[in-house]
Amino acid sequence: MNKELLDITSSQKVNLYAQIFSIKKCVTNVATSVVLDRHFDYEMLKKAIVMAVNRCEAMRLRFVRKKGKIKQYFIEHDEPEIGIWDFYGMTEEKRDRIIFKDASKKYKLFGKRQFRIYIYRDIDGFEGIYMNVNHMIQDSSGIMIFFKDILDIYDALATGNDMPKPMSSYKSIIIKELQYENSKQQEKDYEFWKEYWEKGEPIFTGIDGKKRLLLEQKKKKNNNYRAASILSLLHPDTARWMQYANEDKTAKWMQFCIDNNISFQCLVLLAVRCHLSAVNDREEDVTVNLTAARRATLTEKKCGGSRVHFFPFRTIFSEEKAAIDVLKDIKD
Repeated sequence: MNKELLDITSSQKVNLYAQIFSIKKCVTNVATSVVLDRHFDYEMLKKAIVMAVNRCEAMRLRFVRKKGKIKQYFIEHDEPEIGIWDFYGMTEEKRDRIIFKDASKKYKLFGKRQFRIYIYRDIDGFEGIYMNVNHMIQDSSGIMIFFKDILDIYDALATGNDMPKPMSSYKSIIIKELQYENSKQQEKDYEFWKEYWEKGEPIFTGIDGKKRLLLEQKKKKNNNYRAASILSLLHPDTARWMQYANEDKTAKWMQFCIDNNISFQCLVLLAVRCHLSAVNDREEDVTVNLTAARRATLTEKKCGGSRVHFFPFRTIFSEEKAAIDVLKDIKD
């Protein structure tokens, strides 16, 4: 049977380049789990997972090299093997070693399945689903949609109720995005960004202060040099830092966002911007790289897949400006 080959979308290319040019190609793995305080019938849950895979076009994506170019296509049906992990009574360190080992396992891109799924019982007895997926086929929003579909299918099987509505077509979204390339709208958008960056070069504001910028200026023998890099595809390892917020603080933040009609992301951006400004001699010109899942329509929200895009977000605010006004500008 002839396969309909489609080009790689712009959102997928970012992850593709990371896989091609990074020594540690696991850099694009997304390892996620959902754990619930309930007991599952494992055989029924396996059935629900396989059904969800076949209801989600993104999970049936495959990649191939054709005449020197990387293409993608959808297979009609998949029967993935669902593994089982039992961590009950295990130490947290041992469990994490097993999970991190799987999360670090590289995917072979061409012609192969791009995910692994396990049903597992956690160290405290809670049960759930773990999935390691290539970012080329799913982003965090797509994963959440997929997990929800699994659980909804499981409940339908367990209760005998009607199946949930199927996910929308990811293939149609890919085709629409490919049609955007070289279109009049793309030309219009290009002119907007060209004008945006011609306003002047942003300055590097490091999370740990100005030391990287000063080192780069010294290398270039130019005290006005404004760029520095913290990115390396050859050495993508990063430190892990986790910060927990208690329930009361989180509730206050969420209520503030509701009362002022702003998203939680805007509030986080303001906090990040304040930190970067403070540790870089109160710099007013701060730029961060944003990750955004382009899911404006209902079809995009329910299709799964990889819709993530990256873009620089530049803000220039004086210290005299009120925080609420800065938040409104960030929102706009």
